[in-house]
Amino acid sequence: MSLDITCPKCGAEFDLNMARNDDDWRDLVVMIMALPEVVHRPLWQYLSLFRGKHKVRTLKMIRIVKELTPMIKAAEITRNSNTYSVPAVKFARAMTYLVDTRPESLVLPLKGNGYLLGMLANQAEQQLNQAELKKDEQLRNKARDGSEKKPVAASTLISSEVSEQARGEALSILGIKKPAK
Repeated sequence: MSLDITCPKCGAEFDLNMARNDDDWRDLVVMIMALPEVVHRPLWQYLSLFRGKHKVRTLKMIRIVKELTPMIKAAEITRNSNTYSVPAVKFARAMTYLVDTRPESLVLPLKGNGYLLGMLANQAEQQLNQAELKKDEQLRNKARDGSEKKPVAASTLISSEVSEQARGEALSILGIKKPAK
């Protein structure tokens, strides 16, 4: 007795019993179900972006999910030697965005997770920049709001989280020698 099912996304028909008995397919389902629930549906939809003229093979889907799994579980990605905090909900939103909007720069079928990871890294970098600007503004406001209106050294306005190189460049622009450590 066969139980034929039609995929709502791609229209492919398959026998549910055959899929259940396929070790690779079962492994894929187990891998996805081990991830936070918020990414289940978006990840299944994201996998459809890898489909070209033919169906996406189960082994390819496993490779894609295996690459994403440690990042989703750790809630961080490393891109260009920088590590960013990316909660599972952000992975889910990014996958949903790619499936729903398909930006013009998105070339289908996808070959790997590079586009998704690049998008997440860019978002995280923008958030870091905004937080840094906000912190700098708070420091400036704090210096201005002081009761005695004392002059503030430029070096105190530069965030301690800014790289040494950027700090050195800022100090040299202001004509201040870099303090010895």
